[in-house]
Formats: sequence, structure tokens, C-alpha cells
Amino acid sequence: MTRKSIYVAFSNQKGGVGKSAFTTLAASYLHYADNKNVAVLDCDYPQHSIYAMRERDKGMVTSSDMYKEMMVSQYNSINKKAYPILCVKSEDAIAVADKVVSESPEPIDVVFFDLTGTVNSAGILKSTVSMDYIFCPISTDRLVMKSSLIYASTLTDFVKENPAAPLKSIYLFWNQLVKSESRELYDAYSTIINRLNLMRR
Repeated sequence: MTRKSIYVAFSNQKGGVGKSAFTTLAASYLHYADNKNVAVLDCDYPQHSIYAMRERDKGMVTSSDMYKEMMVSQYNSINKKAYPILCVKSEDAIAVADKVVSESPEPIDVVFFDLTGTVNSAGILKSTVSMDYIFCPISTDRLVMKSSLIYASTLTDFVKENPAAPLKSIYLFWNQLVKSESRELYDAYSTIINRLNLMRR
């Protein structure tokens, strides 16, 4: 059966490249500005940074009359509650997402996953390749780039060997652009990425 909700992950083996930030930005834009219904599964154990950020925001709202007024004003202007954020393990992510989608009173358009980057565990690998789309933030840092290319290539090879996997595409995109880096370096890395022939369905 083809699922109606789209499953999207910002994922990379390296930490600190912006996975959680991009997940929050994309989910918030679609939910509040584009009027889509979204859910976020925070699989980044043990810190669960997206969930922790939501809890900090809730604490600020409850302790400040100004933030309470801002929250009420926002709700009245868009008439939409905050999207759910759930803490789950990466290996359980798909089962939890399917349950959230099936039990939601409103159809969920997109489920975002903040995944751990490792593909060493069979359970995590299964969840990762069960995404519809993976967006992998990269930088010119040599360790980040090496790790990202290995990660994307591993997923591409797995799906080629397992064509029934839902994963349709992997997109590497630049984050943390450094003005001091030469244009030639970015071009060289882009050439390498293109030669890898990463998955596009």
C-alpha cells in the first residue's frame, strides 16, 4: 500500500552540521506558513535536541506574560496548534510514524525525522531507507565531507540492491558556506558528488 504522508529526514553521520536546525525550520515553515500538517520524530538519542528546544520554549511561555500574549496572538492569526514532536529510537521510527499518521484526526502531509547518522545497525538502516527523501547537509570540512559521501554512497548501494526500499532520493546540500574557501574547492567537491551518481528516482 502506498502511504499518503511523505517521510523526510535531514540526516548525516556527522553531528553539528545542522540536521536538527533544518528539520525545525522545514517543519515550521510547512506547518505555519504553508498550512501543511506535519509531525516531527526526534530520533537523536540521547539529547533529543528538537524536543528539548520545544520544552524550553514551553517553559518560557508559561513564565512570561509577554510570551503568553504572543502565543495567543499567533494562534488567533493562523488558528493552528503546534505540530507534535515525539522522542523515539531510530529503529522504531517508522512504526511510530505509521501509528501517528493512522491515528491523527487530521491527515498529516509530511513527517520529519531527525535521525542518528549511523548505518551500522540493521534497525537504523531499515528506518533510514524507509524515508521518501533524505537531505544531507554538508560542508567543506574534510571529515564532514568524507563521512557524508560514505553515508550517501552506502544508502545508494543498499537501495540498488533492495529496489523495494521506499527511499526515492538523496540530496546533499551545502551548509555553513565559508567565504574564505575557494570556489574551486566547492566545484571539486560538487564534481565528486555528481560522479557518485547518488540515487534519484
